Amino acid sequence: MVMKDSVVKKSKIPYIFVAFFAVVFSVNAAFVTFSITSWTGLETENPYVKGLNYNASLAAAAKQQARGWTSNMTWQQLDGLKVKINFITKYKNGNNLSGADFRVLFLRPTTAGFDSEVTLVETEGGHYQAVVSLPMPGIWDVKQVIEHKDGTYQSMQRISLKK
Repeated sequence: MVMKDSVVKKSKIPYIFVAFFAVVFSVNAAFVTFSITSWTGLETENPYVKGLNYNASLAAAAKQQARGWTSNMTWQQLDGLKVKINFITKYKNGNNLSGADFRVLFLRPTTAGFDSEVTLVETEGGHYQAVVSLPMPGIWDVKQVIEHKDGTYQSMQRISLKK
């Protein structure tokens, strides 16, 4: 019996196996790098202090609700991005709440760095007003903060400013 020289065929399976895991490790390395470099690590500024003050915030909200104050906002967009904002504030019994320090914060919910604050002027008893120029059109949260000798009041409403 005569044997012929046989050619040994090499299998491609080990190469495919190594290539598959090389791709998996490369993609995982890219995801890990992206997650480490893109997340700041903070969801909320000063989370520990805010957590400690949570019960105080709940108590203040309960006091505000018990006082029964109301504040009705009306606003009008003037030329460009100017907004005239009016508030009528009342005690629980319906009398106007006058003599308060009234601030309004315009907060941009989608873009940081454009928030602004304005102090309102009391035009007559319980009526407060201001004109403010906002930097861009779109959605704005209007947070009102009233400080009065009888207590404080906070509320938030949303407006949509057109171009």
